[in-house]
Amino acid sequence: MKDYAAALEYPENLEVGQPYHETRLPQVDYLLGLTYEKLGNSTKAKELFQQAMTSPATRRRRGEGEPEMMYYQGLAGLKLGRNSEANQIFDDLVAMGEKSLAVGSDIDYFAKFGQKRSRRFRLADAHYLIGLGNLGKGETAKARDEFQAALKVNVNHLGATTQLASARSEAVASR
Repeated sequence: MKDYAAALEYPENLEVGQPYHETRLPQVDYLLGLTYEKLGNSTKAKELFQQAMTSPATRRRRGEGEPEMMYYQGLAGLKLGRNSEANQIFDDLVAMGEKSLAVGSDIDYFAKFGQKRSRRFRLADAHYLIGLGNLGKGETAKARDEFQAALKVNVNHLGATTQLASARSEAVASR
């Protein structure tokens, strides 16, 4: 719990102001909510899940900012019993990923100059978003396939690597 709480503190040594909208708040709020839930404090857990749903980072129009944080918003929605809203979020993640795959074949001559992301990174992110959407909907086999597809395109995709490792450890723990 200390580590999650520390994630909410802004380091002073950065010598720049704290961002107005911290993009990873939904993830931190969700994980803190899980921690409080495990400790038996359902009131605090519910409060944190609600914060994850209403964070400024997730209130922005979908498709802007950090789409990965929508996954944690959806998970928080499931915890709050807001299943239809959560499923819509997961469907939106899949749709965003599929849309990105559809336009992913465009050649981007300026990506190598750092102005835009390369095709390889965009395709890996697209598969990752589809995987998160499927994972949120409980379709773990589809999610695993998408995470593996992300790693085929970009072997260093941290999100896909983390999700696959988590799935493997859950499978081992359930034996």
